[in-house]
Amino acid sequence: MPQIEPSLTLVTLKDERSLKTIASSSPVIPDGLVTYQTQTGERIHIAYEIDRSTSNNTRICEKFTGYPAWIKQMGLDALTIAFLVTAGDRKRVSSLMELAKETIGDTDLASLFLFAAVPVDTISPRLFLDPVFTGLDNSPHALIEKPF
Repeated sequence: MPQIEPSLTLVTLKDERSLKTIASSSPVIPDGLVTYQTQTGERIHIAYEIDRSTSNNTRICEKFTGYPAWIKQMGLDALTIAFLVTAGDRKRVSSLMELAKETIGDTDLASLFLFAAVPVDTISPRLFLDPVFTGLDNSPHALIEKPF
């Protein structure tokens, strides 16, 4: 994986298949999980949901509500859950955000989710550091916020 920032070290990168072997009984399995470590030792975990506009709303709602059990099973202390809309546009992102708000409301869980329309041909290492994602509070975020 290309280096995104000299002060970050890639610790792990797991795909959905690997995650299924670790947490097979979980109600939700993300499409991927990446962990970075800062120079100060902080670990940054990011779960990915790749949205190709093919999942139905019921399954997406199950993902929103199923994450607490998965986080506990994985023993994660902090996590960002990034929905990357690769087929669709800002309208699809807005639809997912509205569904999340209806499903989980203004709970602590809401702060974990970030959403962005990211066409496959625009994905680059800068995706981690640029504020192209939107939180449920409608503010812009990077997957890894500075300072780190």
